[in-house]
Amino acid sequence: LIIAIICGASLAVCFKLFRKFGIDSMQGAFINYITAIAVSLLMSGSGAESLAESLKSSLNASWTWLAVIEGLLFMGGILVLAASTQRSGVALTNVSARASMVMPIVASYLVYRDSSPNWFAIAMIVIAMYLIFGNPGQKTQKRNFKDSLLPLSVFFVYGICDFLLKVLKKEIGVSGNQGNVMLFIFSAAALFCMAAYLIRGNFKEHPFSWKAIPGGIILGLFNSGCTSFMLKALGEMDSALFFSLYNVGIVFSSL
Repeated sequence: LIIAIICGASLAVCFKLFRKFGIDSMQGAFINYITAIAVSLLMSGSGAESLAESLKSSLNASWTWLAVIEGLLFMGGILVLAASTQRSGVALTNVSARASMVMPIVASYLVYRDSSPNWFAIAMIVIAMYLIFGNPGQKTQKRNFKDSLLPLSVFFVYGICDFLLKVLKKEIGVSGNQGNVMLFIFSAAALFCMAAYLIRGNFKEHPFSWKAIPGGIILGLFNSGCTSFMLKALGEMDSALFFSLYNVGIVFSSL
């Protein structure tokens, strides 16, 4: 749990540094997933299993389609996290990402009958989100729609991502090959990220920067570490307890 918190809190900081050093977020995200694939490959077995064999063995697994969806959400999540951090700041982005714990806690209770969540705390989070994004009492002030939409996107994408990690952990079981699951997720995310990069185009305006390599590698180590230890912790802890401690821990570590 502690390692997952450290790695999770480091993601938004990495994207803040991306902006400071002029690193293209999409390029850094792609290098990040290549790094995460390498880490997952090391975790998937003895090391003799090739990338192609690992992916092939995962195609017939019960969790394959969930991992593909999670990969798409990972790619989308990391891009909206980068955009929100750079446009709305680390503090607001972290609040949105951490408030998203409402979604996996409630969904886990409804689907898996995990321990009943603290409904009062959840109501307070919903009210806080309204106060942050609804901006009551200032309706006459012109708002920047994109600056509000990005943190809200972080809220929904991260909430769905966290719940799908819970579902994946249930599918593979406590003793399942977690490395193969991570490998499939990050491979799907890398493909989606490459497709998004090609669709964006404007290669003259966004030429490849060598600075994206070290930045992406550092991001990838934190990203794979966060995912790995979240999956491990979800296999040992109740969802409501884990997501509450995890998100509160990231908020405190970001102060």
